[in-house]
Amino acid sequence: MEWSTELPESVIQNCLLTWQRDDGSRYITLNAILPNEKRHGIIAYMPIKHFINDNTGWKSEFKGDDLPKKNGYYLCCSDRPPAVSLYWFDAKKCTFGGSDKIIAFMDVPKPYLGKNMLKIK
Repeated sequence: MEWSTELPESVIQNCLLTWQRDDGSRYITLNAILPNEKRHGIIAYMPIKHFINDNTGWKSEFKGDDLPKKNGYYLCCSDRPPAVSLYWFDAKKCTFGGSDKIIAFMDVPKPYLGKNMLKIK
């Protein structure tokens, strides 16, 4: 998965977006991106699959991986319905937002840090 700074030619329903605040700080959300859509603050996007079909970068307690040690947002794959979403992990309760549907998780990638901003083709 890599960040892109050129708008797509068609709608991408599931992608991570790097936003830049007026103070220069950056953060990530999960949303769709449209062709030729220049929303204030979006500087890059990363398409992600709706459901994982390979194990690259994914961890799963069902494969024997440990759950995260820290509270925070994680990219999670659920099986009911099949989807990839952002979930808050509560380390004290050892749960992803109270959901019992998570079958795999990974760290959320760092926000895009380059100087290039999103461009309309």
